[in-house]
Amino acid sequence: SMPAPAKYRTREEDDEVNLLEYWDILVDNRWLVAAVTLLALAVGGAYALFSKPVYEPNMLIQVEDSSGSAKSFLGEAGSLFDVKTPATAEIELIRSRLIVGQAVDNTLLYIDAQPRYIPFVGNWLARRASGLSSPGVLGLDGYVSGTERITVPKFDVPAALENSPFTLRATGGGKFVLSHPDLDQELAGEVNAPMVRSTRLGNVTLMVSELEGRPGAEFNLVRRSRVAGIESLQANLRLAEKGRQS
Repeated sequence: SMPAPAKYRTREEDDEVNLLEYWDILVDNRWLVAAVTLLALAVGGAYALFSKPVYEPNMLIQVEDSSGSAKSFLGEAGSLFDVKTPATAEIELIRSRLIVGQAVDNTLLYIDAQPRYIPFVGNWLARRASGLSSPGVLGLDGYVSGTERITVPKFDVPAALENSPFTLRATGGGKFVLSHPDLDQELAGEVNAPMVRSTRLGNVTLMVSELEGRPGAEFNLVRRSRVAGIESLQANLRLAEKGRQS
């Protein structure tokens, strides 16, 4: 047999040399590889441990067709055709802006109010706490890690301040102050007393029905637009039939 051309032998030899070089690099840097791997595992484990749990509800709805569906009329042959069932219409109705909008309004999904937890570990500490915490950590005022609670049934802001965070700070005796970087001054209010304040950007309306926290405890408030809340719920709503033409 004739020997392979020199250019092919050179390429194979180069490939072998490159593989050996890569292996030598890995061996020489084995401690760096091990350290990076352990760091990634530690970060992933910390995130799984300290992240806020997310719950997903499931619901099964039975749709009855009293007049008889097209499938029942066709019998077994119905499975051969793309027959629209009553459930198909119900799925589109549940997904519609009218129904989703009512759900957003009933649950106030566009209002986000929660304690200002210590970064990374605050939520994890709060789930295991048995009482209110002392606000502040490492020189940072306002952060909490206890059983602080807030309930906001009404929060309306000018369009320019939607989707941006407000800070509510408890001052004791059921009183608080509301602040925002774009507001010229803090707005004072009281629990169970509607607060309506006029600002250079428009009116700010706030109603706090529950506020548990020691003086100095801070809470994050965000008023999202209603349309954004509806679109977010529609995007996260998964609807499907349990079986084909069921």
